[in-house]
Amino acid sequence: MQQSMNKVFNLMVEEGKIEEIIREQVESTVKSVVKDTLGSWSNFSKHLEEELKDQVKHNLNEFKLPDYNLIIKNTIEEHAEAIMHEQGVSKMKEALDEMLVGDSTDIKLSELLLEMVKDEMELEELSYDEFKEITVHVDDSYSRLTFIYFDPEPDKRQYECKYRLTLNADGIVNTAEIGGHEFKNSVIMGGLHGFGRKLFKADARGAKIIIENYETEFGNPEYD
Repeated sequence: MQQSMNKVFNLMVEEGKIEEIIREQVESTVKSVVKDTLGSWSNFSKHLEEELKDQVKHNLNEFKLPDYNLIIKNTIEEHAEAIMHEQGVSKMKEALDEMLVGDSTDIKLSELLLEMVKDEMELEELSYDEFKEITVHVDDSYSRLTFIYFDPEPDKRQYECKYRLTLNADGIVNTAEIGGHEFKNSVIMGGLHGFGRKLFKADARGAKIIIENYETEFGNPEYD
């Protein structure tokens, strides 16, 4: 038996088996030592974790986070104010150009209604004998004021109308509203287009609205 064991051992040595076994065991032992030394529960790792916490805490104290937040807040506010000022000036210039150039200050109510119809109603889709109706209320029962309510939809009550004009005793536009809102700065900066811009010009220039005969039914202009 001893001879057999010696023979097997010598054979393993010759084939490198013993060296391989020793290498594997040494590697396993080294891994175990490193794991114990540097593992999450080791003294080294705990010490390293404490050091990192102290460093982070120290840096945050030096960083003065509240001051940093205040700098960000002030920067955002300054940038927002600059944009608002730039856009506001641009809108005001556009509005001034619209007010000072172009249309007469006298506007017939019939013309104003026709502008609304062209801008908001698709009459081109109507056949020869079809018509669309709008809503118009003119209240001149007051001694010094006239109220005009109108809407591209039919059968609207006064308070339901999209557009409203208030005229003084001379027929001059005193106030103009779209959807219950007067032409405040926020409305103007939001952008005005189409008939809304037309109404804004009438309001800004103090246009005189001439009330005469006007239509409330409109057909396809192709068949006029």
